[in-house]
Amino acid sequence: LIEGGAECPPCKVGDKVYRISGNYYEEKIFEGVVDQIAICDNRETRFWVYGHPLGFTYEDIGKTVFLTREEAEKALKGGEG
Repeated sequence: LIEGGAECPPCKVGDKVYRISGNYYEEKIFEGVVDQIAICDNRETRFWVYGHPLGFTYEDIGKTVFLTREEAEKALKGGEG
């Protein structure tokens, strides 16, 4: 939070993000560029990625969406090394 209670998002429009996606047999890392940030009616902040139909929220960061490829690769390996 910044002064006055406003949030400072962890990424901005134009930043690359990395999403882990897949199924039991194979997971992959998809790279995308944030192209919109919106505050929804329920006051939830959603981030939209160019060329990807799904957005993400703060809760997804560090679980399925990562701010660096290295973090995504580490999570894909189960947090090892």
